[in-house]
Amino acid sequence: MRFAITALLTLGTVVWQVSALASETFPAEVDKDLGLVAPGRVEDIDPPGGGCLLCHLSTSGGSGTNNVFGGMMLKAGCQGMITRSVDVALAKLEQTAPRAIADIRSGMDPNDDPLALSADPIPQYGCGSIAGPTPHGNSDGMPLLGLGALGLCLLRRRTARQAKDRL
Repeated sequence: MRFAITALLTLGTVVWQVSALASETFPAEVDKDLGLVAPGRVEDIDPPGGGCLLCHLSTSGGSGTNNVFGGMMLKAGCQGMITRSVDVALAKLEQTAPRAIADIRSGMDPNDDPLALSADPIPQYGCGSIAGPTPHGNSDGMPLLGLGALGLCLLRRRTARQAKDRL
C-alpha cells in the first residue's frame, strides 16, 4: 500500500514538473498575438530558435532569468506557464512602450534598442510586486490530483481496517 501511495505521488510530481515546460509556447504566442509571420517571427531572432531571448537572458528561459523586455512583460501582467497572459501583457505594452512592440513587428529585438525599453526595476516584494504563481504554476491541478489520490488511499485503508475489526 505504501508503494502505491509513493508511486502516485512520484508520478504526480513528475507530471507536474514536465508541465512547467509549457512556456516554450510563449514565442509562438507572441507571434500569434502580434500577427507575425516568417521570416519576421520571434523564433527567427538570432540565434535561430532563440525566441526565448526576447524575454530571457538565455535560450533555456526559466523563472528569474528575464532580461529588460521580459521584466517589462512581467510588470505588464505576463505570468509564467499562463499563455493567455502574454496577450494581456503585449496589449499593455503596446500602450506604454509602443516602440518595443514596433521593434518586434519589424524583426528587431527590443532589448537591443535602449529607446524602446524602460529599465525600471521590478519590485520583488511590497505593494508594487507582481503576485503570480509559483515557478511550477499550480494551474494544472496536479497537486490537487495527488492530494485526492492520497485521500482515497487513506479512506480505503480505514475501510479495510474497519472490516478487519468486525471479523
